[in-house]
Amino acid sequence: MYHIHKKGINNKVLFLFHGTGGDAKEMIFLGTKLDPNASLIAIEGDVKQWRMNRYFIRHEDGSFDFENLASQTKKIYEEILELIKVYKYSDKEIIVIGYSNGANLIQNIFRTYSTNFKKAILFHPSLVRPEVPFQKQPNTVALVTSGVDDPYITGAQFTQLIEAFKKEDIKVKTLNHQFGHALIDEELERAIKLINS
Repeated sequence: MYHIHKKGINNKVLFLFHGTGGDAKEMIFLGTKLDPNASLIAIEGDVKQWRMNRYFIRHEDGSFDFENLASQTKKIYEEILELIKVYKYSDKEIIVIGYSNGANLIQNIFRTYSTNFKKAILFHPSLVRPEVPFQKQPNTVALVTSGVDDPYITGAQFTQLIEAFKKEDIKVKTLNHQFGHALIDEELERAIKLINS
């Protein structure tokens, strides 16, 4: 898979995943804002849908293609592990960050695998496979954000998602603001605070 790597000077590695229509380059820019001293790896989605980059297929009615989701989750998780080896980052603090479609990918990784990721930031996820519990993530602290006017998740679904994290004893922080699906400054500030904690 196509990715961009930027070597940093501290002990953190940010794996960055874009939203629908985004790309690796814009996520490197975001990663630099979140931690200018961290190593950055932005993996670009290789599913093309309506001429836009995605990590997995979402049908026109809003439903997910679960077969594609499963295969893409496996491929990208294995890519993360391989890139950690390639760039010799096994002794670093691994942080996964995703927006929208990228956040949904991270969510499904956590429902599929027990990871060693130190922190996770999910900006504006939807509720993906709610019938499947999260795997244990004993070392992970997560920040999950949403907006009350976000068209892709209701307030009840956001609560359901957070409760699913808590049910598996995953440490989770939340931010639910009064806006929509776009990132706001407060989300970035909360993400920076978690990264530096």
